[in-house]
Amino acid sequence: MNQETIEKYILGELKGKVLKDFEDKMLQNRDLKYEVEKQQRILEEMVDNGAEKYIKLKNRLEGIHQEMNIVEQVPTIQNSKYKIRKISGWILAGAAMFLLLFLAKAFLLKPSYTPQELFAEYASHQNISLIEMGEQDNVMLQAQEFYNQKEYDKALPYFDQLLNKNEAQFDLQLYRGICYLRNNQYDKALQDFNFVSNSKSIYTQQAYWYEALCKLKQNKIEECKDSLNKLISKYNNFQPALKLQEQLDKL
Repeated sequence: MNQETIEKYILGELKGKVLKDFEDKMLQNRDLKYEVEKQQRILEEMVDNGAEKYIKLKNRLEGIHQEMNIVEQVPTIQNSKYKIRKISGWILAGAAMFLLLFLAKAFLLKPSYTPQELFAEYASHQNISLIEMGEQDNVMLQAQEFYNQKEYDKALPYFDQLLNKNEAQFDLQLYRGICYLRNNQYDKALQDFNFVSNSKSIYTQQAYWYEALCKLKQNKIEECKDSLNKLISKYNNFQPALKLQEQLDKL
């Protein structure tokens, strides 16, 4: 599936059977579904930084390109009407070149990503499953459902109830920290991540990772790098951290 089709889906340009076929493919292809969700998150973060201007310019360029193609297909008829249309093609070409130069200055000369775009790319997480077969824990079920639905503010009270019973549930501590992070409650998020990262649980690596992402979301680049270095020193083969570290060095 090419990037153009994904972009058209996100922008709502796919219709009818094409749209249905694409959504069917997403149901069957987890990688495609992940890529679409990632692009949607990036677009959401970019909107706040004026990326809608880029979309408008891109659409304008495509319109110019189509109009120029029409001009090229006009039969060779030696009359004034044809000459005028031919000249308009050169004008359109000049306009297209101007817009391309504008795009290069406004976008291409900047880094291809911002801290918020990087956060949107890396801060994805899978749905959680807290309820075992046959269990009837309504509080845990509510925490799970609201978390998986990305309604983090609603999930938080249920995680609080569960952790009040037993604080040393490192998975719940991590998930509550992610809820705080998504709600921009950074101090509380870091408190939960630090609690888990200082444990000897299987969630320690993820806690280190989310500590770094928490600082990234706040645009604290140097602190994020420090957290990544700490993570890599303990888990030197953790590829997302290595990749993010490399991207941050280019900012």
